[in-house]
Amino acid sequence: MNCRLLGFFSGFPNYRFPGDVGMRLSEELTCRNSLIFVSAWPDDYARNDSDSAGMHGMFFEEYNMPFARHYVIDN
Repeated sequence: MNCRLLGFFSGFPNYRFPGDVGMRLSEELTCRNSLIFVSAWPDDYARNDSDSAGMHGMFFEEYNMPFARHYVIDN
């Protein structure tokens, strides 16, 4: 099994990937089956779901690299 771990960023909703970071991620993340967001607010389920959808759309779809599924880890 080939696994990768990529950990990064905060700043949603005010900040986006810089262009060079977005391009690099697009090149490196060629397998886009699933994406996991770890919540900073483990008890705010509605916010977590909304933020997850927003981050996926704003950061990944914006650079034409949508994931098949995205999940949130909270309580």
